Amino acid sequence: MIWHLSCYLSRYSAGEFVRYRGEFRMFAPASQPRFSLSINSHNGIDHGFQVTAFTGHEAINKPFCFTLELVSERMSLDFEDLLNRPAFLQFVPDGGGIHGLIDQVSQGDSGTRLTHYS
Repeated sequence: MIWHLSCYLSRYSAGEFVRYRGEFRMFAPASQPRFSLSINSHNGIDHGFQVTAFTGHEAINKPFCFTLELVSERMSLDFEDLLNRPAFLQFVPDGGGIHGLIDQVSQGDSGTRLTHYS
């Protein structure tokens, strides 16, 4: 369940994160989602993705790469519609995050209500 975003822009404040048991976590109200993913789909479909985890790396003069683990109540998606689409991963409460293009999509296990994607 991993989305790879080849990112062309990254602006965020590292001060918003706290390292806890090997993970970076944000300060946010408990009822608010920590992270959100917006995808510019040509057909206007809201995929309803919830970001459960992500990892990423960046280097000077190299593309950024972020891998996202997602869940959605939609059990079936048109992967062709998602590939090469602009996406925005928000992970800072003030709206900061990264912009990128989706270059890989895979579907994982489906439960009673949610399907895993990456």
